[in-house]
Amino acid sequence: MAVLKGELTVGDLAFDIVAKMLGRVMAVYGSVYFLRPVNGGREWEASREEIRPASVRDRQLV
Repeated sequence: MAVLKGELTVGDLAFDIVAKMLGRVMAVYGSVYFLRPVNGGREWEASREEIRPASVRDRQLV
């Protein structure tokens, strides 16, 4: 798994490397991040090790 560099906070865009999805961080509880697809949809959760800050390329996929 990738190691997250830097902190992600509520409102940030993150890329889930396991689900291969871009989402906005909705909440953080310990090492669990709750993300929602940028264009709406069902929220999902991912561990800190499974996400990274969204890159420019990730954002273009939306």
